Amino acid sequence: MPNAAIIAKVSVDGQAERAVSMASNVKRNVIYNILGGAWSIALNLILVRVQLQTLGTEAYGLVSFGQTLMLMNTLFDFGLATTLIRSIAAEREKALAFVRSAAALYWLCALLIGTLIFLAAEPLALSWLRLERVAPDEAIAALRLWAIAIAFNHLMYLYVALLSGAQRLDLLNAVKALYISLYQGGGALLLMATSSLLSFMLWNALTSVIGAAIYALATRRAWRPLLSLPRLAWSAVRPLLKQMFSVYGTVILSLILIQVDRLFISRLLPLTQLGFYNTAFIIIQGIGTLQGFLSTALLPALAHDHGAADSEAFTRHMRRLLQVMLYVIAPLVFACIAFGREILLLWTTPEAAEGASRAMALLALGSLLNTISAADYTAATATANADVIVRVNLWLTAPYVALMYAMILTLGIEGAALTWIELNFIYLFTQQPAVHRRLFGTYRISWIARNAAPFLLFNALIFSMARLLYGALPSPTLITGLVFMMVALALSLIACTALLDTDLRRSGLRMLERAIPHRRIA
Repeated sequence: MPNAAIIAKVSVDGQAERAVSMASNVKRNVIYNILGGAWSIALNLILVRVQLQTLGTEAYGLVSFGQTLMLMNTLFDFGLATTLIRSIAAEREKALAFVRSAAALYWLCALLIGTLIFLAAEPLALSWLRLERVAPDEAIAALRLWAIAIAFNHLMYLYVALLSGAQRLDLLNAVKALYISLYQGGGALLLMATSSLLSFMLWNALTSVIGAAIYALATRRAWRPLLSLPRLAWSAVRPLLKQMFSVYGTVILSLILIQVDRLFISRLLPLTQLGFYNTAFIIIQGIGTLQGFLSTALLPALAHDHGAADSEAFTRHMRRLLQVMLYVIAPLVFACIAFGREILLLWTTPEAAEGASRAMALLALGSLLNTISAADYTAATATANADVIVRVNLWLTAPYVALMYAMILTLGIEGAALTWIELNFIYLFTQQPAVHRRLFGTYRISWIARNAAPFLLFNALIFSMARLLYGALPSPTLITGLVFMMVALALSLIACTALLDTDLRRSGLRMLERAIPHRRIA
């Protein structure tokens, strides 16, 4: 981090040049992440539809359980990914020793993760899951193939962090689109041809190996030293241990809070119910993926502002992050709340739509509340203040886990979704004030009133009216419901544009003008 004496020597012209460059990087990163995220979500929706139609809800629930086991990758991350992004973005040359050490740790952990899940496959299939239609031997084989896929996915996390820190979001999203097209697009075609669970799981494992290799080559292309030979050096890791474990504490607690619902459902309810819940969760996760992409795109800029002691730019980026997230995410969330059943009928099967629609509406509301706190989480991570998040979650985790267990036993998957709403509502009165007091010395409720409330009110009004008008039709159909939803989405985007900061509106209009071809008149 540059000290005050160095900052004082930088010319005004140099500061302006770097500010313009950083603004350009932020805009470019946001665009690349949104495009990459949209492609990922679209293919994932296609794959899930094919899985439900060809495998059935229970086998799809088994695939979903394997995705839940992906939490092992986060468990063995140790805060390395976020620390890598922050270190490379702030001081690229000085971070190389840490990069080599982090790579060594990732390879060791990938081997350990794969071994643990492979050995645990039999007890998980026979003692943990409540199977009804899937044969135990088939479940064991599927979980062992998941072990291979998860191990190589862990290596992908390393390369994603390296490319993000180098701010090569263009290359990262191109590679991500290629890998996702191979895995999800190829997987959908394979299922349509075979309807075989084990064939799909074998494809999952194979494409994970190929994906890790593609990411490694992309990292080498972005900046050759990033892919230098892994070598663990304690001297490179020790100075960053505090940052790593601060982030790791946050990640572990977040992992428990985010994954415990599906773990309890897989244990307490039939695997079919996990299939219903994951069907709802996939759509909400897709929306949350956009939130994650926006946060990742702004994380290097926030880290740079903090390192340069530019509090004005830091506050501006943080405010704009919240506004852009709500502008993009709030309409999608309200569409899921107001027209969730229609979305599921279009996308999945009638059985899945009936079983998942109520849970999806509740999960959507919880995720909307989570979006309001997301900018604070990103800011705390970018400034090495993740310990604030850890302290809040330490108080909340045990009550949340106990409540989740009781609510699932009582209300099933809808109980799990209700508990998610309660957690994110509490965050608004605990986590957000704590982060603001650490970063700015004070917290004002006007932050939400000014930057979040208008987006929520506009969308609530627009989608409530659309739902009421649709429900008032003498014979509402799926097509008319989807038309009402699309009109509401368009009205929301138009109306909420006025709520964005002036500079954001101007940037958006300039991007739109460049995207629309103009015909020259001779």
